[in-house]
Amino acid sequence: MDKIAERLAAVPLLAGLTPEQRNRLSRAAERLFIAPGKTLVDRGEVADAAYLCLDDNIVAEYITDGESEIVILPQGSTVLEMAMIVETEAAARFAAEGPARVIRLPRERVLTVVGRDPDLLEALHNALTNRLNETAGQMKQLAAVFDDPPTVVPPAGDDTEVGARISA
Repeated sequence: MDKIAERLAAVPLLAGLTPEQRNRLSRAAERLFIAPGKTLVDRGEVADAAYLCLDDNIVAEYITDGESEIVILPQGSTVLEMAMIVETEAAARFAAEGPARVIRLPRERVLTVVGRDPDLLEALHNALTNRLNETAGQMKQLAAVFDDPPTVVPPAGDDTEVGARISA
């Protein structure tokens, strides 16, 4: 198995693939050197590839309520994972803070490899299905928190039963 295929095991969506499947998928990968200050993908841009950070020099800049937050991505981080399969809009600007090495998985090349390999296609389909099921479960848990009306303690002197639920 080649070095890129070994590194692909760090990509959550690809972690469940067999070493041979990751080896076949590695044929779509590109190793890139990113010069300091260069941008991989700008915020709001539709990304055409996923990136695996091989160094600690990639940063993500998020803008929330007009405030900028810079996050240094640790070695092994995956950026825009789903972009290797579907159009994905970048929620942040991803750039090299210092010299950086990345593995780039361009969607067009990934889909070409996957399209020629029914076993790999099925494995990715299963991984995506599992991811969607996990996300749906998390959403149900979150919805339950918001669907359960809050318990309140009434102000002193109120005749309402302590701990009564409020109807929306």
